[in-house]
Amino acid sequence: MSERWDPLEPSIAPEFFVSVEIYLSTAAASALPKPIPRSKRREKFEISASAQPEERKVKVEKSSWLALSKGLPEGPWRPATCKLSGEGERCLLNIYLDKNRLYQTVYVHLLNQTDLRQADVSLFDKKDCLSIYCIGGQRWTSTHTAEPIYLHFSSNETCNTWLVLLRSYAVPEIYGRLPFPNDGGSYRMWRQLELTVVQGRGLGIVKLSENRLSGDVGESDDFTVSCHVLLNSILCGRTSEKKAMGSPDWLENFTFSDLPPFDSLVLLIRRDKKMTKTTTLGSVLIPLVHFRRGEVVEGWFPILHSGSTASDFQVGELRLKILVNELSFFMERMNCSFVQLNTEKSFSLKRLMRRSFSSRNFLDLIDDFENKLKMKNISPCLMSLAIDQNVVVSHVQEFAAREVNAASPGELGNRA
Repeated sequence: MSERWDPLEPSIAPEFFVSVEIYLSTAAASALPKPIPRSKRREKFEISASAQPEERKVKVEKSSWLALSKGLPEGPWRPATCKLSGEGERCLLNIYLDKNRLYQTVYVHLLNQTDLRQADVSLFDKKDCLSIYCIGGQRWTSTHTAEPIYLHFSSNETCNTWLVLLRSYAVPEIYGRLPFPNDGGSYRMWRQLELTVVQGRGLGIVKLSENRLSGDVGESDDFTVSCHVLLNSILCGRTSEKKAMGSPDWLENFTFSDLPPFDSLVLLIRRDKKMTKTTTLGSVLIPLVHFRRGEVVEGWFPILHSGSTASDFQVGELRLKILVNELSFFMERMNCSFVQLNTEKSFSLKRLMRRSFSSRNFLDLIDDFENKLKMKNISPCLMSLAIDQNVVVSHVQEFAAREVNAASPGELGNRA
């Protein structure tokens, strides 16, 4: 870990700063300590020194009540400043509110790379959001919160830069380090889940048995429903709200990449009715540990509601389309020029990209990633790398010439 922090001058530790917005839930915002301005402190001291004991009590309570009302949060997103710094073998991410008030410190060197992911747009209706999932021993916080950290960046480029920067100091998911120390390990894992919420039916109608139906759990024509997607008990996405009457159609797609080891996929069907509190209608539980890999599975899944009795009962069905991908990359067999693993020498990123694109056409790399590895979202990244290396025009010309030479004269005449 210390090799990552070797700067040009040993006495200077690397530091990175960025201005972001941080999401604070109602519970986290209410637990924030509310600092009293210096003018208010001086005013309270003067009041307590000059007033009689009875007046002193009343005036202090009134001032405290006014300060509480003014301290209520204006919204869930607050401006913040992030500082990433290295201290020996440690990597710390300090998050400051109001420029100088320390809110949280994340020990990045204790996180797994899969704990750092981009948040789905459906969570906050915002793009360029980064999610940081950490437990108590991996961070210090002034509010004792256990919620994930969500950071919103000003641009997609800044978000991707900080995602790569943070992951470079986190722990990769590599297996077999002890048996293969010279290779850096035996293999590493990559996981992705593609989910489509297609349709619902019979929402709120209790199904007692195979052929018996009971009354509604809640008037299905008078409330809306939405689905919350939870991976390993963490909220990762949500659908839009639809009328529960009939068979609501969603047709909404979700892609979750760079995931930790699979546990379970849960869809909570949330019911919202005017003038009432939002409740959970039921849930769909799908264990992913033994789920079929690499094949699209589509079908109707039962929505179960946990009642007061010991057994759950069905309150509708949800049509889902699921594709689970889990790939193993073996270190000693990764001879592709795009991936160079060397535990003794550290090549710069530019040298690595130059070597990759000098031996392979970036269009061929895109085809390999999309068709062989089933990574559908990699093409924009490879295109950006090709633009940076100034090889787009030459590679497109080379690819077109190859296609022309491979085509027969009859095919060329038909195309013309």
